[in-house]
Amino acid sequence: MINYLFSDLDGTLLNSQGTVSPQTVQAVRKSGLPMTLVSARAPIEMRGAIQALGLTGPQIGFNGGLIFEYRQNQVQALQAAPLEQALALQVLDFIKATAPTVSLSCYTQSEWLTEKVDAGTRAEEQLTRQIATPIASYAAQFSQHPAAIFKIMIMTLDNQVMVKMTYQC
Repeated sequence: MINYLFSDLDGTLLNSQGTVSPQTVQAVRKSGLPMTLVSARAPIEMRGAIQALGLTGPQIGFNGGLIFEYRQNQVQALQAAPLEQALALQVLDFIKATAPTVSLSCYTQSEWLTEKVDAGTRAEEQLTRQIATPIASYAAQFSQHPAAIFKIMIMTLDNQVMVKMTYQC
């Protein structure tokens, strides 16, 4: 017997427009089962699906790095496992130095930050309907505004760069 629903978003729950279809909303509601979304996405990128489905319980973002609920329109962490900030900053610097052509950004619990808005960032903005916040530098941002880093995102369509990064990381 099924007692609980868990679902990924991309390629599973979301349609080709990146939204939850009315038919899916109806099916989930008709099931009467509680549901938790489990995604690599940030809570801000999951919000539309959470609202469309009327979910009020725990949700899982950042590939398990954050278990959260929306309460009073705010993300409330139930359990968090962010990256250690000094290490995250080292990784960001390493990627910038070894693969300067990739699209690079990072996420805090509530923000998507990038030093460079580029084609990769714009493609992700279209997919998630979120806008990246441009910053001068990751180091300056986090020294002035300390925040936990939950995700570092690297995007490239250049196979040679992917291979190079695979062997250097």
